[in-house]
Amino acid sequence: AGYIKGDANGDGKVNIDDVTAVLNHVVENRFLTGTNFQAADVVSDNKVNIDDVTKLLNFIVENITTLDSYRCCWHVPWC
Repeated sequence: AGYIKGDANGDGKVNIDDVTAVLNHVVENRFLTGTNFQAADVVSDNKVNIDDVTKLLNFIVENITTLDSYRCCWHVPWC
């Protein structure tokens, strides 16, 4: 099954609700699994942690224009 990178809650959109889902995973309230975990791993390091939250937030507020790691600018630390 496919997924949208950043769409951690699986609703077809990337927004603040996905940040909430990732934060819940990070603080161990509700774990992400399967494609939700893969979608949440926006840093592409096979982990879901605060780095993914930071990148998602930067995408939502349009500090970055893509979640693709190969398109990041040199000054973005998670690329």
